Amino acid sequence: MTPLGFFHLGAELTLGAASTGNPMYDVPGDHLPALLSLAALPIAAATIRLLAPRVPLAARLLAGYQARPPLHRLAAWLLAATAVLHLALVGHHDGVLGILMIVDGVLLGLATLLLLTGRRWRPLAGFLLIGSLIAWAGVTIAGSAPDQVGMVTKLIELGALAIVLTPVSGARIRGAMAGMTMVL
Repeated sequence: MTPLGFFHLGAELTLGAASTGNPMYDVPGDHLPALLSLAALPIAAATIRLLAPRVPLAARLLAGYQARPPLHRLAAWLLAATAVLHLALVGHHDGVLGILMIVDGVLLGLATLLLLTGRRWRPLAGFLLIGSLIAWAGVTIAGSAPDQVGMVTKLIELGALAIVLTPVSGARIRGAMAGMTMVL
């Protein structure tokens, strides 16, 4: 690979130091836009804040965000981040996996909206996050080597899942599940 600043060019564009082996140490060039798409989240948040005085939906989302406890605010950011990452990675995955990425991204965005509007969000978010983590483990076990973007996405999902499983009213089972999730 030929270095070009922080980028290395070869069969794929990679960010950072070029590795000679396991793709776990590279950011494939076609995944770089997914990382950059995360910049859309603070821009979207600023847009909602600016539109809130004039647009009822923006006002409702902002009020819902401000009414949530800090842990749920963090969950909203994490769910939105993984939704954006899944949607930005669609072009990299073909066939059924690409369709599943679209469905997962859209439903994770819906879970974020449910959270911000004060509706039941935990069952949907938990189902999606657990399903996504299991699917990723299955794809990895089947022989697809993990990469940096995939691992970051799964870490974000683990954090969101820990919040989803955090007890609301002292429920012991969900508390134990949250602890087990973090250990796993």
